[in-house]
Formats: sequence, C-alpha cells, structure tokens
Amino acid sequence: MKLKLTDNIFNIISLAASKLKIDSYVVGGFVRDAIIGRNSKDIDIVAVGSGIELAREVANMLEIKKVAVYKNFGT
Repeated sequence: MKLKLTDNIFNIISLAASKLKIDSYVVGGFVRDAIIGRNSKDIDIVAVGSGIELAREVANMLEIKKVAVYKNFGT
C-alpha cells in the first residue's frame, strides 16, 4: 500500500489524538519521502503522551480488534 498525505488514515489518527488530547506528529521516512516526492509504505508517528493509548484508539476507530503492545519498549 502506498500512502499519501491525503489518505484517510491521517484524519483518523488526528481524530484519535484529539479525542485523547495527545499531540501527534508524522516523523521519519514518511516525511523525507513526502519532501522528495517518493511514495511511502508506512508511517512513523510520535505521540506526546501515550502512544499505546493512541494506537488502541486508532485501532478501535478502524475496528481492528488486536493491537500488538511491546511493554519493554513502551510501544
């Protein structure tokens, strides 16, 4: 799957972050690829707050039942 800034996933992440009152930012390779006009296959999100809560809320909004949590890494 190739992602673009206009894809609905960004709206869903934004809505989930707003609901949880968490600031979130797109970072990493996706940003680089957007700047140079390259397609990306994944998104890295930094959450100022609980990234795990954000992931769970996004999954809930997408009706995904299981979220992989790696407690040792806090992700």
